[in-house]
Parts: sequence; C-alpha cells; structure tokens
Amino acid sequence: MKHQIAHSLSPELLEKAVRRFADVYCERFREYQAEAVWLDPSRLEVRFKVSGVALRGSLRLCPQALEIEMTVPLAFRLFKGRALRAIEEEVRPWLAAAARGELP
Repeated sequence: MKHQIAHSLSPELLEKAVRRFADVYCERFREYQAEAVWLDPSRLEVRFKVSGVALRGSLRLCPQALEIEMTVPLAFRLFKGRALRAIEEEVRPWLAAAARGELP
C-alpha cells in the first residue's frame, strides 16, 4: 500500500527535511532498533522491530510528493493504515519547516 504526501519543495529541501525526520525518528524510537538507510539518492528505508517482528517502510522522494510504502507481515496488516498515518504525522512538520526555511 502506497501513501503520498504532496509537497512543493525543491529536491534539496525535500532531502534535507527527510534526513531530519529520519534522524529524529530513529532517535525517538531507539528502543525499537529504528534505523534509516538510504537505498539510493531518492529512497530512504526505515527499519524497526516491534515485539521481535521486523518492519520496514520506504520513503521515495518525488518531485511533487513524498511516497510512503510499508512492508508489513500479515499479523500486523490491521495496523498498516495507522502506521502510515503516524509516519505522515511525523514527516509533515519537517516538510513544513523546510518550506518556511527553518531547517538547520
């Protein structure tokens, strides 16, 4: 299942916002062994473990949208929509900060 978040950022600002999101997200969810790995310049994969189950999601940096896709084991599929919304809620403030020129 893919989810998109529209944006109007330049590629550089989008990457900066996503990098900040990933840093803060991984630190915040350290207890779940969260890690962010760039698979290529336009795709970030976020990995973590919940109850011993490995989960991962990818963020693809596109010109007009940030695409989020999650790989979720069958036992957790009921929570997939909630997880996508949670990631969106975490990413949106960083996109907004980038649009306002407020990222360090």
